[in-house]
Amino acid sequence: MKLSWAGTPETTTNSGVVAKWIALSSEFDFQAVDGTTYFIAVESGYYFRQGNIELSLAGAPSNDNFANRQLLNGAAIWANGGNILATSESNEPSSNGHSVWYSWTASASGSVAVSASGPAYPFVTVFTGNDLSTLIPVPRTYGGGASVFDAVAGITYQIRVDGYQTGNFILGLSLFEGRYPLFSSAYPSEGGSVLLQPSPDTNGMYAAGTSVTITAQPSSGFVLSGFGGSVTTSGLTNQIVEVMNGSQSIYASFYPENDNFAQSMQLAGSSASISGSTDGASNEPGEPGYWCQTVWYSWVAPASGTVTFWLGSANQPRMNIYTGTQVTNLQPVFIFSYGESRHVTSQTLEAVAGMTYQIQVAGYAPSFELQLSLLEGFYALSESAYPPGRGSVLVNPPPDTNGLYAAGIEVSLTAIPAQGWVFSGWSGTQSGDELDFAVPDDWKPERASDIQSPTANQRRFRPSDHDFRYEHNGYRIERWSDEGTGRACPRR
Repeated sequence: MKLSWAGTPETTTNSGVVAKWIALSSEFDFQAVDGTTYFIAVESGYYFRQGNIELSLAGAPSNDNFANRQLLNGAAIWANGGNILATSESNEPSSNGHSVWYSWTASASGSVAVSASGPAYPFVTVFTGNDLSTLIPVPRTYGGGASVFDAVAGITYQIRVDGYQTGNFILGLSLFEGRYPLFSSAYPSEGGSVLLQPSPDTNGMYAAGTSVTITAQPSSGFVLSGFGGSVTTSGLTNQIVEVMNGSQSIYASFYPENDNFAQSMQLAGSSASISGSTDGASNEPGEPGYWCQTVWYSWVAPASGTVTFWLGSANQPRMNIYTGTQVTNLQPVFIFSYGESRHVTSQTLEAVAGMTYQIQVAGYAPSFELQLSLLEGFYALSESAYPPGRGSVLVNPPPDTNGLYAAGIEVSLTAIPAQGWVFSGWSGTQSGDELDFAVPDDWKPERASDIQSPTANQRRFRPSDHDFRYEHNGYRIERWSDEGTGRACPRR
């Protein structure tokens, strides 16, 4: 039973306090036993206030069980109902736990729209059969926010309204005699559109037997993948014809024309800006990276210099840059600097005239804006100390306001260890023959001739000329490669 009231009461039974509420209205459920008398007390429990009380008592719905289902009649029905205190039966088809039942017999063949609306999110299921344990679900067609099933004259349909929550609802049922809907849609919605000829009537219906021509029209930058739903075709045809002898739902699928590496979109010039989308895109076999939806762009550097790529989108844009001619043998490009936020990511690299760069784009938001800018004859120098905070790198001269150097400028790098730390070596790329580094004054080179032009805190050398061994606290820097890469090894 459900007990409810309006006011600010405190409620008890003859066995003690059952519930206490401080509210303008409240309710609670209890399991009543046949033949038992219950005493219900309502009193003011909130600062001894007084007022009128409205008390109501309700039991389970009369159509809670399948055997007591409520009969519906007519071609257009609106019925008030509820599943408060309703339960599911042990042999009932999979249920959300609070179901009530209705029964309706079709007076004619056609499509039937059925729905239930209410604050407890009721869900409607339609069956055929007269035995609860052997009911057969009736297929339904969905589209445009509606749900329909095809009825046959004289057949009785069992309608269940169910929900995880309980509450009142309105059940609606409309029979469209001899008429059926054709729901059409495009995926992704920006990828194209679907044209129906002839157009349906004002209810979105076609008379039985009508032939409908369905045409898929891709948007600019997209390609038709095929039709799905009630029919399945490949992207080789953009037009099909369907005869309406039942309700149908058809969608056209589209994908970006640069979805695959072989169809990458060309970017040209020293600067470019283009809008794109990954909606409907896929991931090729052997494609690098771990993203599921990617598109590709290709850019040939018109001159050598520093180029920056920017990718912006509504959420977490992602970009990789490669060289190579096939998706299975692409090589990542060394990136001088990264910039990343929730909406924009940027990558700066040293471009070589005539080199082709492959740009892979992905992200959590499909629509994006891709831009590039090349500064011909200028280059970026990115330096850092590792571990962070354990030293620094002094650059002389500093770069220009864009953080770049003109081609041919000699730049001196000086590594300065923090107190208590020792310089270990250089790694990464290095332009030119000379490399500067800082060493403690008490380091002892094995050959004095290896040191050229010493200063108080700096040693200059040419890494391609000699091997160097500097010892300090049991470790030494051993061998510098032509790229200025070194390693620290235990002294042997």
